[in-house]
Amino acid sequence: MIPVEIWHIVFQKLTFKNRVVASRVSRLFHDLYVYSTKELDLNSNNKITDAAVSRLTNLTSLNLSYNDTITDNAVLCLTGLPSLDLWGGTKITNLTSLHLDSNTMITDAAVSRLTGLTSLTLSDNHIITDEAVMCLTNLTSLDLYANIKITDEAVMCLTNLTTLDLTFNDIITDEAVMCLTNLTSLDLAGNDTITDEAVSRLTNLTSLDLAGNDTITDKAVSRLTNLTSLNLSHNHIITDEAVMCLTNLTSLNISSNRKITDEAVMCLTNLTSLNLHYNYIITDKAVMCLTNLTSLDLTDNNIITDAAVMCLTNLTSLNLWKNKKITAVTPGCKIER
Repeated sequence: MIPVEIWHIVFQKLTFKNRVVASRVSRLFHDLYVYSTKELDLNSNNKITDAAVSRLTNLTSLNLSYNDTITDNAVLCLTGLPSLDLWGGTKITNLTSLHLDSNTMITDAAVSRLTGLTSLTLSDNHIITDEAVMCLTNLTSLDLYANIKITDEAVMCLTNLTTLDLTFNDIITDEAVMCLTNLTSLDLAGNDTITDEAVSRLTNLTSLDLAGNDTITDKAVSRLTNLTSLNLSHNHIITDEAVMCLTNLTSLNISSNRKITDEAVMCLTNLTSLNLHYNYIITDKAVMCLTNLTSLDLTDNNIITDAAVMCLTNLTSLNLWKNKKITAVTPGCKIER
């Protein structure tokens, strides 16, 4: 007889659809199906139904983005509450991560019961409201990309948040963000609502995305000396004055950026990742100084030459898509074209 441990390994290799089919063969396979499925991605999937999902009580991560099939009935089962049990008998839910990007099926009734959630994605979601989110005080990560339903009232309650995405979000204001003193990662790409007043107070930030942001200035960024990752893609506001203060940076994206110059980049000797996609400002002079680089993006870049790249002996990844300038590459470096 094949040991259960071996069957468990086999089940982990199967696709979700095949696990469902196998679960009908025997009680053992059914139990393995339930036990082995801990992460489920049903993004844009309209074939898997509530019946299959509701049995997966060991789920820790569920992605229902762009899904029009799974309903509250299934999600409520993942809280350990039998959908027809009016007595409210409870069990502990394992679900800690939920993606509801552009989802129109799951409502507050289900989400408000998922109090164990630590990560929630509500990108472009117009169904879930403050009423549900205010119940999720264990959240450490929240994605409100282009979200118009969640307001300051809910976000101010989530003081455990360490990661917040407010890309293209015009609803959340400084009042809420200033309450989130535990934030270490903040995405403000395309955001014109959050100002220096809030950002300058978030001194614990290690990651900041200001791609296409025309509101945050040097005044705030220069204070964030704990930053290790900064995205200034398509940013026309932040200058060398702020970036030169950020000597702890290990990752910098200045693709399509015309403000940051060699003077600032040369100071960032701790950089291991640099994106110079469509950047015509940074020259060999700066890149040659970055000997700790392991990843370099030179997509559509005709400024950096072989002379600089050959100095980067630690490079393991190099993107040369639409690049006609680079011909010499460090041995062992992975090339993308």
